[in-house]
Amino acid sequence: MILASASCFTFNSAPTAFLDLPNSNAPVAGTQLIQWDAGDAETSPQQLQADIFAFKHITVSQTTETDFDAGTHDSTDANADGIITLAQNAGVYASSGTYTSPPLCRNENCATELWQAASWSQSKPVGTDVNVEFRVNSCYSGSCWSAWSSASSNNQLTTFSLTGQQIQYRIGFSTSNPSQTPIVYDIDLVTASTVQYALVDNSQLANFGCVFGSSTATNCPYAWNASSYDPGFWSVAVTIADSGNGCAAPQYAATSDSALFEILPNSAPRIQIMSPNGGENIRSIATPIDFNVTDDENQSLTASLYYSTTPGAKQNLIDSNISLNSNYCVDSDNGGTATTNACSYIWFFPPNFDQNAIYLDVEVSDGNLNAMDSSDRNFGAHYSAVQSVVFINSPTYSSPVYRKSN
Repeated sequence: MILASASCFTFNSAPTAFLDLPNSNAPVAGTQLIQWDAGDAETSPQQLQADIFAFKHITVSQTTETDFDAGTHDSTDANADGIITLAQNAGVYASSGTYTSPPLCRNENCATELWQAASWSQSKPVGTDVNVEFRVNSCYSGSCWSAWSSASSNNQLTTFSLTGQQIQYRIGFSTSNPSQTPIVYDIDLVTASTVQYALVDNSQLANFGCVFGSSTATNCPYAWNASSYDPGFWSVAVTIADSGNGCAAPQYAATSDSALFEILPNSAPRIQIMSPNGGENIRSIATPIDFNVTDDENQSLTASLYYSTTPGAKQNLIDSNISLNSNYCVDSDNGGTATTNACSYIWFFPPNFDQNAIYLDVEVSDGNLNAMDSSDRNFGAHYSAVQSVVFINSPTYSSPVYRKSN
């Protein structure tokens, strides 16, 4: 008779998994923090395995005059800029109006779809307002329209759960000022259908900065560089697997998908050279290069510095890929790179460096996009050693002074 190993258990319960973040619909520009909790009765929490997934949600968008003119205007207009406004007559806007979109499908087959959210851009001058409603049709060949949803003026991301083959939206416009109109543009209708991306594959929780208990791991973080992915509407999920506890099959637990959030298009950082910025004639062994940087997505930045005889040519490298951290930059309000950081780099001239008309080029990168600035005018830079200092050892201040007698 063969006895099973004392460490091999045929019973193995499933681990637990719970997603903490992201838990809001706030748009993301830069890094998205993914955070979760996990636990298991048999497997050490450090040995649990994590898979992290991101899901891009398929979206139906309305952005052009042609898109909007396929719907029905009632005292509203769409123009070539792809915006909807109240209709205007002799310079006076209608006091109210309604735009109703055509019935819209996710694809040409108009398959049944779960519609989860909508987002749009709007401008509401004082005295104006916008409200948007939605409904779905559950029988494409007929008319099985639901009631209109509650009106919303929250254009960030309005969430709902509507199942149907077609979706339709209706926008109500109003103004109390005949010279002003609200405007609406860039309408996105978000579905539950997704394209999946694997962010982390089968990595032990010991590799994350979790807080570990005897059978639990909490506040496990993963910083996802979301700005390197396509803009649009996304959610994330984490799957946890145990070890199988020796001989039993591994068990899995998956978090529910996170809240929907929008990844905004990544914008390039901004750079402004402060000095040397033209007209200087520097004679020294070194000079500070001062510049300001900003990044809307609050990303970490690197910089490469050059000097050139033509602005922007990046002909001669001074230094490359320096990390613009606290060693080089000061952020007076501790707001990261989303607010202006004042940076300074000490440029040491090589011996015999003698340039009469050069430009400084500084290029900064957020890892995806670059931006560059050059000196406004040329300047001179010349290596000049510190002047020698002669020390007189004698006579000293206390030495006696002898004078020749007459």
